Amino acid sequence: MALQLQELAKCYSEDAVMKQLARLPDGLNEIYNQILKAIEKKYLAETLTFLQWLAFSIRPMNVAELAETVTVDFDVQDGPIFNSKKRYNNPHDLLTRCSSLVIESNGIVKLSHFSVKEHLLSTAVSEGFKINKEISHSKIAEIAITYLLQFNYVESLTEHILQSVPLAEYAAQHWIDHVKLGKMNPELYKLVFSLFTLESAFIKWVQIHNIDAFWRSPKQDFCVKKKKIQIPLYYASLSGMEQVLKDLIKQTKDVNAQGGFYGNALQAACYYGHEAIVELLLENKADINAQGGEYSNALHAACYDGHEAIVKLLLVNGANVNAQGGQYGNALQAACYYGNEAIVTQLLENEANVNAQGG
Repeated sequence: MALQLQELAKCYSEDAVMKQLARLPDGLNEIYNQILKAIEKKYLAETLTFLQWLAFSIRPMNVAELAETVTVDFDVQDGPIFNSKKRYNNPHDLLTRCSSLVIESNGIVKLSHFSVKEHLLSTAVSEGFKINKEISHSKIAEIAITYLLQFNYVESLTEHILQSVPLAEYAAQHWIDHVKLGKMNPELYKLVFSLFTLESAFIKWVQIHNIDAFWRSPKQDFCVKKKKIQIPLYYASLSGMEQVLKDLIKQTKDVNAQGGFYGNALQAACYYGHEAIVELLLENKADINAQGGEYSNALHAACYDGHEAIVKLLLVNGANVNAQGGQYGNALQAACYYGNEAIVTQLLENEANVNAQGG
């Protein structure tokens, strides 16, 4: 009913009202399809992009962020690329593009009703507007990463520059989420690998949102120097990017580089439970007993977060079960603190010292 009233509100004469009443469809699906069919053909692609973002963004989007998604141009030979000339002069124009399918409240844009998303995912939607969850996440990831790649040509970041690129914070914080929720196709992988290997873009991403213990860092750190940022291999391990890690290892054999909140790539992968990454690092001669980082060693990190399969993998490959250090002093104490009986059993079977001091 609300959508029908909105359509009637666009009528400026009694005759127009009567004609609109005669055209009013029955049921939500017909209403939504009528709205979609009314969108000008030249705006179909960007309107669909807006709707995909609203349906699958990790957090609510504000007007400026959502409008900025059109600056990534897919209609070029070597695309997608960032194109500032596609930016809307007035971000609020996107509300007109999406018609009554969206609403704005306190600067935040959202779908006007949960049934809009259901309709877009259904078989009842008009041709050309059906969306798919996995494909949408991949598309959002492509936009987010391409947006970040523009910083490969920016000498240094400032607060002023960041204010002029409203999608940067969202892109830096959530592109990994969308990659993992989507499907890693060749086009998307090319963009992901570019972000890890184009040095300036990589550094700017980390400066905007450092996934290495971001909760302990400032929101943005534009002054952090290159030497203070860990190598891409560390971030690939931290984020669970297996294929990226494989390709980075081909370029550098330094799997034991020290630094970062977790001390090294192996400890980071162990903490986050990336079993395939752990296996890959061990195959490439990662030091299983390397010291450093918040948890002192890989085994302690895996025990702390309860990753039973990784604990077993580390023990089989020679991890020192009684290595000292880290927040809880040793792996056994970390496992006991969190009540992980299966891991405690594994450690004891591998001769963990039940009387070890520390922590």
